[in-house]
Amino acid sequence: MDTPAPLPAVQVLGGFALTINDRPVALGQGARRLIAFLALQRGPCRRAFVAGTLWPDTTDRKAAANLRTALWRANSAGVAVVVATPSTVQLDPTVEIDRYRLERLAAVPYEAGTGERLDSRSVVELSGLCEELLPEFDEAWVIAERERCRQLALHTLEAAARRATAEGRHSDGVMLALAAIRWDPLRESATRALVEAHLAQGNLADAERAYAQYATSLAAELGAEPHPDFALAMRRGGRGGAA
Repeated sequence: MDTPAPLPAVQVLGGFALTINDRPVALGQGARRLIAFLALQRGPCRRAFVAGTLWPDTTDRKAAANLRTALWRANSAGVAVVVATPSTVQLDPTVEIDRYRLERLAAVPYEAGTGERLDSRSVVELSGLCEELLPEFDEAWVIAERERCRQLALHTLEAAARRATAEGRHSDGVMLALAAIRWDPLRESATRALVEAHLAQGNLADAERAYAQYATSLAAELGAEPHPDFALAMRRGGRGGAA
């Protein structure tokens, strides 16, 4: 009987982890940073670029030596997680990376009337998007990508919430909107999606509570008020209309 091929996977959402066949692999800091960096790239990177980015405060020679050490340690579990040539390095194509799950979910058209109806599994998957990219890293190569992933997740959650509401799946719409709000409590479009779901379900008190909580937080944190259009939509919704 053939032995199954090892299945390496890299987690970057919610914190870094490397697993092989679902078993965690312990790594030193250099190997962790190398694998995390490559998980944010698309395809092979030049060795000099990787070494200079990960070890910018040392000489080119020392950075190249650090890269060689990190490469050896990244593959020390006996599985080729990182593939290197004399000029490039990249993650092995067999490595699963969780950030691509986010991008696959975001690529689905969630506008009402498009694609297939949201099923329960899709709702659960979408609600789990609120994970920060590599929160334990504060380097420049992470920060811009972290914000891109955050915006991608928020837009996806809001669109899915509105679609669920439009399809009459009001509780799913509420759950998806709340997932976006947990990530960014001051995001007005997320609160609007929540209010729309509550009003569509006939839960005026819940809609008013969500609006009031948002207005209070916005005033406390930023000294601002909700957009006048939102306030007007809320008043209309209270009279039986839609937000």
